[in-house]
Order: sequence, then structure tokens, then C-alpha cells
Amino acid sequence: MAYKDYNFRPDDFRHMRLNVMAVPITKDITTYFQELQQYPEFKKRIKRDGVSTNCIVRFLVLMYDPQSPLRRIPDYFQRKSVAAEAAGFKFKADGVFEDNVQKVISLQDGATTLMMMRFLSLFRSMEFTMLQRLYVTIHEKLFYEDIKAATAAMAEYQKMEKIVLNDDLSREARQTLYQILLSKEDVIKRLRPEHYAREYGEIKGRDTEDHKPDK
Repeated sequence: MAYKDYNFRPDDFRHMRLNVMAVPITKDITTYFQELQQYPEFKKRIKRDGVSTNCIVRFLVLMYDPQSPLRRIPDYFQRKSVAAEAAGFKFKADGVFEDNVQKVISLQDGATTLMMMRFLSLFRSMEFTMLQRLYVTIHEKLFYEDIKAATAAMAEYQKMEKIVLNDDLSREARQTLYQILLSKEDVIKRLRPEHYAREYGEIKGRDTEDHKPDK
């Protein structure tokens, strides 16, 4: 189904954090939402192979704004296709998007990933903060081998993950979210598996030194 088949009305979009559908498709979106201008992810003009910043921002807002009416579309791939069409991306003659557009909507484009990271951290701030705390808790509990507490935190994390990603639990969206969390929390970097191994090696080394027989 195409965007027009869903019969969305202008009022359906008015509760979005950024009502991108109220902005003419040819206009610079950061002119209308000046709060975006302070962030380099949105300021940088991208116009390569027919992919523009305006279309990317529109697409991300329509997909991940908590009040986006496109959430009514239950099928994940259909929702992405409709969001891309509404954002201004054009279909080819055979009814599919160009490869460069497919790369954007599948979150395999670096600039798009950075925009999504910024959008989630800014406009889902409360839920995002809770998700960060749960993520750190999971790593800490695993580090101290408290499996019961880590499992409980993971269950809460999965609930919050669905909220932050607006039920988009695709591999691409989750990987992007992981990048956000990892970039935000230094403590997580210190609790990654290689850290466990390094810490274990240091502790083991100290134990060996402590238990050396006296000469």
C-alpha cells in the first residue's frame, strides 16, 4: 500500500514532537525547526546520489517520533516504505526505491545513523535515560556475576527498548541503539567483555604474586 492509501489527515501529525508534514517538501527543514540547527548531525547538508538531509530527517521523524501516526501501520517493512515515501523519496519505475535510498531507510548509511542517534537521545529523553541506566545495570550485574539481577534488568530493558524504538525491533534499529548507548556511557566501555578478561588477568596476576613462596 502507498502512503495515500492510508488516508492520513494533517491533524494526524499535529501531536508529533516535530511536525515535519507541516513543512513544504522543498523547504529546508532546519529553518522550521531551528532547535536542530545547533546539532552538527542536522546542520550538515547531505546531497549525494539524490539523498538529501531534508528527506532523511523527515523519514526518521515519521518512523521514530512517539506520536507519529505511522505507528498505526503494524508491518515494519510497510511502515518504513510509507515513511520513506511520505518523507519525499521517490520510487523507481519498478515500484522500489533506489539502492542509495534503501541504504538510508535500512540504517546502513552513517549520516542517517548519526541523525537517528541524536533524534532518539533528544526527543525520547526520559525513556532514553531510563534505558541507559538499565543498560549500565545489566553490565554491572554481569560483571559481578549477579545473574538474577542482570536477568531482571534485561527484562525491563527489553520493555523500554520497545518504547524508545516505537516497536521497531529490527536488527538495524537495535544495532543503532546499541551504538548510542555505548557512545554515551563510559562505564559500559569499562565493563565490556575484554575488560572482564583484563581485570581477571590482573586479579589472577596479583593472586599469584601474593601466594609466591618466600625465598
